[in-house]
Amino acid sequence: MASLGACVLVVAFGCFATYGLLREYGDVCGHTSAVTQVWLGGAGLGPIVAAAAVGLAIVVVVVGRSPRARATAGALVVLALVGATVAGAAGVAGKRAAYEKDPSTYGVCGGYNS
Repeated sequence: MASLGACVLVVAFGCFATYGLLREYGDVCGHTSAVTQVWLGGAGLGPIVAAAAVGLAIVVVVVGRSPRARATAGALVVLALVGATVAGAAGVAGKRAAYEKDPSTYGVCGGYNS
């Protein structure tokens, strides 16, 4: 059961990191949707989080052969997909709000201004 908790923490960290990356590097001026940025844009960790969740789910299925463990493994993948999507979209929305409030925080068209 501790290993399952560790799996959930890994997925949760990936979702949190996706939020942080898209909060800084998300595109707020173009026509690219937040969901596209999470999964195809390169700034979000959506594909990496999903791949890690699938890998961890396979480990959970191998280690715990019960139907409950298999259902939990599936839930882990769903958590990764939904969590990364929601966290990434929230990150882009947060950056957009910050950019609209104070455009000088970011460079040209919402780019990061270090």
